[in-house]
Amino acid sequence: MAATKTTRHVAIDVDGRCLAMAEVEPATATGTARASMHVESGHLPVGTCSRLVDAVLDTPEVRQAVHITAFIPRDRAEILEQVRRRCDSVSAREAGASVVIEAAPRHSPVA
Repeated sequence: MAATKTTRHVAIDVDGRCLAMAEVEPATATGTARASMHVESGHLPVGTCSRLVDAVLDTPEVRQAVHITAFIPRDRAEILEQVRRRCDSVSAREAGASVVIEAAPRHSPVA
């Protein structure tokens, strides 16, 4: 029987309202974790997107990975900038209303 893949839900809540969230999938056999990040439309408190990136990169799924593929909203440059601060070998490409980020998190994989 094949092992089931578990997805971790990460959320940034302010005053009981979810402003940003992500679904994080564990690393594949190639060591790549995947994350899909979503952010409320409109104005957000400063740092909300950076907090989301930090929360995603600090999950066990990403900490055990050597690489991450993340899907982010195209209009949220703060997310991309925070990924660049926390990761190496960052590349980004547009894919419709999203941006696909490929990066190597700056940490040693956890055994």
